[in-house]
Amino acid sequence: MALLNKLPGVAQPAIQEGKYVGKVIKARLTGTAANGPFKYHDRGSMATIGHKYAVADAFGRKLTGLPAYLMWGFVHVAYLVGWGNRLGTLYTCGRALYLSKNRGHRMITFGNAHANLAEGTKLSPAIMPRRTRPSGNRSTTTSAQSRPPKPAT
Repeated sequence: MALLNKLPGVAQPAIQEGKYVGKVIKARLTGTAANGPFKYHDRGSMATIGHKYAVADAFGRKLTGLPAYLMWGFVHVAYLVGWGNRLGTLYTCGRALYLSKNRGHRMITFGNAHANLAEGTKLSPAIMPRRTRPSGNRSTTTSAQSRPPKPAT
């Protein structure tokens, strides 16, 4: 894992530093005693690695599988702002996990792009799907020479 100032390059040190800096600023504005130096408290790490499968090393426990996945989900939902966002996220994730076994709400797809093209809406080339070459070549993108000519306008 990447380290910066001996801290891991993840969100938790940034969250803790932000709270610390807020307390320092408040103390300076009110003229109260300054806080001690910043101390990072490692709360562990978690990662999803598949459908309903995760690894977690947090709160003094090491978990894998569905229990780790549920822990990961609970922690991430707990950090959302507002109960409406939390309930909406739980509903969307639950529906996607148990009805379709995918996370469609977190995927970028080209369905809307194709629908917009059918309507004649111009889209940025950056969001268009790449064409594939014939099966004999292993490359997945095309060069300018292998694309069909554009129709005359």
